[in-house]
Amino acid sequence: MTPTRWLLATAVVVPLAAVAGWLLLAPADDSLATQQRGGVLRAIAVSPDGGEVATANDLGMVDVGLGPAVRSFTPTRRLFDGHTGKVRGLAYTPDGKLLASGGDDHTVRLWDAATGAAVHTWQPSAKAVECLTVSPDGVWLAAGGADRAVHLLHVADRKPSHTLKGHAKHVHAVAFGTDGKAVYSGSEDGAIRAWDRAAGTLVREVSAGKHHVHALAVSPDGRRLYAATGGPGLQAWDLPGLTPAAVRFDGAGLARAVAVSPDGRTLATVHEDKRVRLWEAAGGPAARVLRGHRAMPLGVAFAPDGRTVFSAAADGTVKRWAAGQ
Repeated sequence: MTPTRWLLATAVVVPLAAVAGWLLLAPADDSLATQQRGGVLRAIAVSPDGGEVATANDLGMVDVGLGPAVRSFTPTRRLFDGHTGKVRGLAYTPDGKLLASGGDDHTVRLWDAATGAAVHTWQPSAKAVECLTVSPDGVWLAAGGADRAVHLLHVADRKPSHTLKGHAKHVHAVAFGTDGKAVYSGSEDGAIRAWDRAAGTLVREVSAGKHHVHALAVSPDGRRLYAATGGPGLQAWDLPGLTPAAVRFDGAGLARAVAVSPDGRTLATVHEDKRVRLWEAAGGPAARVLRGHRAMPLGVAFAPDGRTVFSAAADGTVKRWAAGQ
């Protein structure tokens, strides 16, 4: 039997119903539901079928729970336990069979997404892994971190490829182009670099205005790169030339993560002010500012249908939001 949950608000104790492990919230919260997972949540990923939401925390664990496509009323969660430090990056392979995680123990770990069994452990360097991603075709994994480089791994045969060097500080963000041929990296040195994945060479470098680059995302059509940064918060460049895009996103403020909807029309960002913001890709002010987190959110992801956004925060909570108006 699902236990009764309680919310203390304005000195009144109110019982809340639990549906598939998600607590229904008071009207003052803009989110649809929340789930307490524990630890500081630093990354979030939604499985390709939308059935599960994975989060990574400071306790060295990857926590996988139900996502928006699941209709069961019985909560189901699995802990992938193996990291010995903070886990900072998460990514599913496009077929949903593997989940990759990376963290402060200097390792990238591949897990069987269905069972939680460890499949492979890779140590790209002797320093922390702070971000990772998988190419759209599932062939390559890229990981960046405290050694100021991006490392490439062939997923199927588990063999490392090129190491992309040149950033002056930690690499916090990495993304593939839609064809998997280009790799983009962002650093706290304020630079965004475009690399030729096959050759392992630098193609172009641009500046985010001396602001830390916290996250990168490529639009589904491969024509635009978005960056969550300090200062202006959300910036954009046109691809493949990595030239400044003719759009502005007004009033963002420091952003910690960015995600693009599957149709490319909506962006989601999370911010130092504890807000989740939804933007039209055409630019302008935020279309919606979503309130509810009690601590700074550090990760954000769309469900595959584009109708739901998930965010993960430093207080250990995951929130689910409606992406539409």
